[in-house]
Amino acid sequence: MLDAIAGGLKPGASNASKTHCKRGHRYDLLNTAWRHGDWRHGVFRECRECTRMRNRRRLGPRIYLLERTVEWQRRKNRGKEADDGEA
Repeated sequence: MLDAIAGGLKPGASNASKTHCKRGHRYDLLNTAWRHGDWRHGVFRECRECTRMRNRRRLGPRIYLLERTVEWQRRKNRGKEADDGEA
């Protein structure tokens, strides 16, 4: 560890060079979410596809209702935007 610090390498430098998550999904603009941790962890990357898979496992059948609610909200907001344009 001291050699890495003396050489200018930070402990997180090895993670910064990773191009795929541990399940093999690619870290790119569409599949990467940046999260802010607490004071110890700072900012870190998170694979969006792994997050989706984890939520589907965790929520089970409720994810269907959640996705429908989000879609319903989008449709509702689109209707409001159309009404605002007419006035």
